[in-house]
Amino acid sequence: MAKILDVVAANDAIALHASGESITKQTIANLLDPVKGTTFASLCSVTPVKTAAAFKDFDIRKVSVSNVQLFNNLKEYTDVYVNAVKRSSGSEEFVKSDTWFHHTDCFPVVEHNTTGKHYLWAIFNHADSMYIMDGVEMTKAQVAEYLTPSEAKKLLEPSKTVYNAANDIEHDVIVRTIGLDNVVWVRAVGLMVSK
Repeated sequence: MAKILDVVAANDAIALHASGESITKQTIANLLDPVKGTTFASLCSVTPVKTAAAFKDFDIRKVSVSNVQLFNNLKEYTDVYVNAVKRSSGSEEFVKSDTWFHHTDCFPVVEHNTTGKHYLWAIFNHADSMYIMDGVEMTKAQVAEYLTPSEAKKLLEPSKTVYNAANDIEHDVIVRTIGLDNVVWVRAVGLMVSK
């Protein structure tokens, strides 16, 4: 698959992220208003990389352009995540654990249960990511040198599946919640919204 990101695009995304503007819950609700159920979307996010304490003064950013599934106007009883995990694992026994967030009236925007911060909730199909420090691309191996050993291992040896110990099942459903303040742009239903 061709690389989606290059250093220029990644640095442009970092500059847009630093602008102080933010995509809001209402922006996402307006974008997805015509969606009844599922839609495929692209999104760009910029997130700071949490380094080991010895490297806390180093500013490494992960820039990702991702292909995701977003959901809107769902029936109240629909649990997208549970249904996807059951399909992926082949088990009807999956029971979802309590989460630190709840879905808002705009389903793909979730709210932290204690802080009230908003996040974009999506099922991720594919992501093209790049790491940038001081405007320069870094390899995963270079980034790993700034991480704790356990985080370095996760970065260098990512698992292709998720093991859910509570239900003793393995599946490939990747759901991520990205702070709306880290989302640079979202493209869906032929439209694009950005910071």
